[in-house]
Amino acid sequence: MLPFISLSLFFSLFLLFFHFHGTSASKGVAVEYMFPPVSATSLLYIDSGGMFLTSRKGDFQAVIYKPGTQESRYYLSVLHAPTKTQIWTANRNRPIPDRSSMVNLTANGLSVEFSNGTVLWSTPPLKAPVSALRLLDTGNLVLLDVANNSLWESFNYPSDTLVSGQLLPAGSYLSSSVSSDSDLSQGDYRLDVTAADALLNWSNATYWRLSNDKNSVKDWDAPVAYMTTNDSGLYLQESKGTIVFQISLPTAQFRIVQLRSDGRFQIISYQTISSSTSMDHVFMAPTSNCDLPLACGSLGLCSLHLNSSSCTCPPQFISQSGGCTAGNDVSLATNTSCGSSTFSYMFVGLGVTYFANKYRSPIASARNISNCRDLCSSNCSCSGYFFDISSQSCFFLQHPLGSLTNANTSESSNAMAYVKTQGSYSQHKFTLENNVVPIVVPSVVASFLVIVSGLACFMWRYSGIL
Repeated sequence: MLPFISLSLFFSLFLLFFHFHGTSASKGVAVEYMFPPVSATSLLYIDSGGMFLTSRKGDFQAVIYKPGTQESRYYLSVLHAPTKTQIWTANRNRPIPDRSSMVNLTANGLSVEFSNGTVLWSTPPLKAPVSALRLLDTGNLVLLDVANNSLWESFNYPSDTLVSGQLLPAGSYLSSSVSSDSDLSQGDYRLDVTAADALLNWSNATYWRLSNDKNSVKDWDAPVAYMTTNDSGLYLQESKGTIVFQISLPTAQFRIVQLRSDGRFQIISYQTISSSTSMDHVFMAPTSNCDLPLACGSLGLCSLHLNSSSCTCPPQFISQSGGCTAGNDVSLATNTSCGSSTFSYMFVGLGVTYFANKYRSPIASARNISNCRDLCSSNCSCSGYFFDISSQSCFFLQHPLGSLTNANTSESSNAMAYVKTQGSYSQHKFTLENNVVPIVVPSVVASFLVIVSGLACFMWRYSGIL
């Protein structure tokens, strides 16, 4: 009898062990709290789509997340459950390559690791051992000590998204993803909050300011401490909460503020935090396609029409992948070609300007178009220049090169654009001064004709008197 009982007990224990440790076993999703030690993999939580922790009300999920249909990039992310929008990502620049790599919660913190133990991402050193991981109903993922004090919060390390109630302090930023559909690694666009404003930047070139937006209202003259959004709008506020700038929006309980992979800054509003369908009003900046840094690719020419925009290449330029380049076997100058003693300038067009010029100050020392050219020639980082005939303003073009804007989409209808080319090429050299001639000569000729006509009239009348 005893051997039979022992055999039955062994069999039961074996089934129990297999249930919890079998290769195809799926673990249950924790609610609000997880307690170390915990190791999670996409395979272990395959039945829940990689979700291992949910907020108490279920509106947010901590997930080993795979965007799109690709199978080679997994991320530790927090999602807004109703819309499946990722609002925070830990390892955006070092994704998990397969289902077997893991997320570990230990007394030392949270980490993302290869199956061999190599760390891809981890929280910084903490001041006390971790007692719990908590996902709040705000979407904030928090590490707690034994006294329930916060040791680390995901809201303090934003990626490309803010949600209602989250603060983005002055000196911090959102950075776009390369592609929100498949690749969450850091892109080239940033939303920077400064003590004076909130700016959209691409490669250190500003293309939008909150203070300049047509919907923006300035309420107070004080240093900005942070940006936030709530049920009534988007705000830049000082340290005590006083509003410095505001953009009023239709009333909504929940908003998702995101810097998209194309460089646009958008705010999507929802009636409630549990809504899966957005409200009709979507705030978008910039509103014009031609204000985007790469609207038409590098050196592509953007023209705005009534309800659309179009892209072309400037004269003497040809289309290439990612934009336009000089034709006729002409090579554009680069920073690495600065040692060359010979530069030429290729005329791009009259009434052509650059997306970033409206937010930059002109070169103060440039007095005329020749001086503007000379300053560009002596500057290794200058890849071309724009000269506004009306205001006598000079602006440099610098790498990386963004899109150009046609005159009908800008105030600079008298701007002349040139790009620096390598080597000597006579067709380019004459354009610098000679392209001013068509503007000046008609005026001179017209004045001359007026004078001649006046003299002829005077002589005719004088001869009649005699």
